[in-house]
Order: sequence, then structure tokens, then C-alpha cells
Amino acid sequence: MVTEIVVDTSALIEYTFVTEKGKMAKEIIENPENIILTLSIVIGEFISKLERSGVKNVKELLHNLASYLITLPIDSETCFNAGKKHAELRKNEKEISVVDCIIMQVAEEHGNAIVLTVDNHFKHYKNSKIL
Repeated sequence: MVTEIVVDTSALIEYTFVTEKGKMAKEIIENPENIILTLSIVIGEFISKLERSGVKNVKELLHNLASYLITLPIDSETCFNAGKKHAELRKNEKEISVVDCIIMQVAEEHGNAIVLTVDNHFKHYKNSKIL
């Protein structure tokens, strides 16, 4: 059974640094039965974290990871709906970001795809897989 999974920045970071949670992420990301989606903005966050962590081969890591990922653009309708979601969720969850809400919105637009993350903010999304 093919499963669509939207990968959050935190899961990509754990995967890259091969933590315990990263090993779980690796099994999911590298499973050929899964369709692994991510967003261009997630790639930006991911590169920023690697650069700030002193990783030297960022381009090579990204190239290797790209073989498992389908990177999606973000359109204005998705951003509009994510902004509304963010405004609503921020009433009770002060740490949730607009990027988190964009990821949730994209997952919803892809038939309630699973969001793979380490971030507890995704507890608000019914199909989250929090490592």
C-alpha cells in the first residue's frame, strides 16, 4: 500500500544526524512503498540548520536525500489557508509557526497525508507521526 508522507524539517534533521529518531525516520523515508513529499521552504530551513551546525557537505547530503523526496512548491491558496490555520492555532499554541501550518495544509491537500516530524506542534494534525 502506497502512503503519502509530508516530511517536516525536524525529521530531515534527525535523519541526517542519524539519531535514534533519525533511524526511525530513515525506515520511513527510504521505504519504497512511501511517497515522500516535502516543501521548498522545508528545504530552506533544513539547509540553514545544516550550515549553522557546521556540516561541510550540505550540497552532497541534499543531493542524496533528493532521491527520496518530491519537493513541492507552495501556492498562494495554500498559504492563505495555512495563515488562517495559524491564526486559529496560535490562540492556544504559542510555539506553532506559519511553516508548521503550511506543512499541515499541504498534507490536508494531499488527502490527509501523514506528517513525519519530531515537532510536538503537529499534535494538532490528526495524521501526524511524531517520532
